[in-house]
Amino acid sequence: MSAWLMSIVGVVSLGVLLEILLEDGQTSKYIKGVFAIAVVLVIVAPLPKFFNKEWSYEDFFSAAIHQPDNDFVDNIDANQLASVEKYLKIKLQDDGFNVIDIKIEYEANSRQIKSVEVWTKNSSNLVAVIDCVTKNINVEKSNVKIYNKDE
Repeated sequence: MSAWLMSIVGVVSLGVLLEILLEDGQTSKYIKGVFAIAVVLVIVAPLPKFFNKEWSYEDFFSAAIHQPDNDFVDNIDANQLASVEKYLKIKLQDDGFNVIDIKIEYEANSRQIKSVEVWTKNSSNLVAVIDCVTKNINVEKSNVKIYNKDE
């Protein structure tokens, strides 16, 4: 209890010192506002101990800060994957290949390309398709599969 009173006296003393040192202006308003929040936190700090003996600020804030939004991350990954597939399809079509579809798979943790599957139509030079894929995206030739549909 005495530590709490000492912290209140210390914060109020700092507030008086802050009031003396700061000039009137736009910045001082914000600094005083932040300091007022700190004073309120110091005054309210012992209240959670009455409700829960093992409560701490670290437990309260760390849970909210360190939890990633997995839906957001998955959405970003899906958009990135779709962009790479679209880019590769355009590059292959620019090189004269008749591309039907492209499917790229990433490894979940490292986000490295695991495999690329390209469906082409009437492509006689499949090695050139593989070379174009490896030239435009970072993937090994052994991870590229070409499916050709002849008509």
